[in-house]
Amino acid sequence: MKKWLQKESKFSNEDISKFEKLTNIHFQITDNLSPKEKLTDLKFQLTSTDYQIIKCYEYSLAGLALPYDITALHEEREALRVQIRELEEEQI
Repeated sequence: MKKWLQKESKFSNEDISKFEKLTNIHFQITDNLSPKEKLTDLKFQLTSTDYQIIKCYEYSLAGLALPYDITALHEEREALRVQIRELEEEQI
């Protein structure tokens, strides 16, 4: 995630540092979740980036430069999808 945050000029190093601290806290909390709770959390993380995909699509249609690093964003979202599939398969 840090990769695409750094490419956004509107984010300072201090903003990124704060974001990383919050992310680390989130991951520490989610380590203790049940599989069902982890699945819910992963799905929430995936849907929480939907607006970035929509915004990139809108900018693309308008012929504008994308506001986010779409490759990094795609990689992050795909990693979440893989984790979701693995948890769903374990619950079957």
